[in-house]
Formats: sequence, C-alpha cells, structure tokens
Amino acid sequence: MTEVGGWRLGLAVCRDTGVPEHAAKTAALGIDGYVAGVVHADHEAEVHGERARRVAADHGVWVATAAFAGPTGGGFNRTSGRSGLWSADGELVAEASAAPDEIARAVFIK
Repeated sequence: MTEVGGWRLGLAVCRDTGVPEHAAKTAALGIDGYVAGVVHADHEAEVHGERARRVAADHGVWVATAAFAGPTGGGFNRTSGRSGLWSADGELVAEASAAPDEIARAVFIK
C-alpha cells in the first residue's frame, strides 16, 4: 500500500489481479484504489477488465490497470493493451485501445 495525494492505493502486479485473496488482503488495508500493471496476450483481452470489475465490485474501490500494448517478446508477440479505469461500483469509466500509444484517463472522486 502506498499513499499518493491523500489516496491510499493498493498495488498489484499482473497475476496478483487473478488471486482474489490478494485483492481481499489489500482492500483490508483500507485502500481507496487498487492499481495494477498487467500484460496479457491479445486473445486474453477481457481478462484484466473482468478482474478489475470483480475487485471494484467486491471491495468498493476504484481500480486502474496499466495494460501493456505492443510486442514484448518472450511469448507475447501481440498483447491485449486496453488499460482502463473502473469506478468503485465496477463500472468502466475509461479504456484505451490495444494500440501502444493509447491512454485511459479519468478523475477519481472519493
């Protein structure tokens, strides 16, 4: 957990987002938002969105994912991209495309 501008943020790295216990233990720290860096293959484009919606809905926190877009090598020749932001009730607020130069941006409110 880290604090930025008065927001308590729980941090996750890729696979953490698929482990419900990680989100639960992180949320138990009293976070306002859950932020994660993820990479998925292009055929897994919905995975991080599904996970983000689950975390938001289960724990009532904002969720932001920074999803790698473009080739990484090492088996990820085509990645999903689609970074996104979800409100504390699990609604998608902003989403980037799969293009490497796209961004998702929103203003979080408490």
